[in-house]
Amino acid sequence: EYIYNEQPIIKRRKKIMGIIKTIVFYLALIIIIPIFILSMINRFQGNVTMLNKNGMMVVASGSMSKRNSSNGYLDTENLNNQFNTYDIIFIEKVDKVSKIEKYDVIAYIDDNGTNVIHRIIGIEIINGEVRYTTRGDSNNTNDAYKPRFEDVVGVYTDKKIGVVGVFILFFQSYPGIITIISLFYCLIM
Repeated sequence: EYIYNEQPIIKRRKKIMGIIKTIVFYLALIIIIPIFILSMINRFQGNVTMLNKNGMMVVASGSMSKRNSSNGYLDTENLNNQFNTYDIIFIEKVDKVSKIEKYDVIAYIDDNGTNVIHRIIGIEIINGEVRYTTRGDSNNTNDAYKPRFEDVVGVYTDKKIGVVGVFILFFQSYPGIITIISLFYCLIM
């Protein structure tokens, strides 16, 4: 075994494998640390990360993932900007009611404090204030809550990153936080 390990080709192979392992390890850290930081920021900001007027959200449900055949307006208006669960979508904060139009996809906070990302299918004025009727593209019924302009977090910009949100949601959870802390503890040790 000693003679085998002392051969120049074996030494070179072990050295190359050591370098590859180190590179892979640091690349993993370079990816995991920013995602963890982003997930913590997202958690403390109510699952919306805003920077000036632009922001991003992780999609937590499939209500906008496919086109329900009962939503005929999707075909007539050629609305093909659906997104899947665990996608990260980019939103833009609007400062005027006039900038939000029918069939825009908006992110809003409902009366229970929950973030909702659905399409506007109707705009009406109730008691002197603008209210939006919303529905997920996969749903066949309207949302019970009609958000006001003040409830709107942002309008979907048709930009998204697929699947990465699953990591952000995991790192926001207690098992994810424990995993990261354990990883750092192992690295220090």
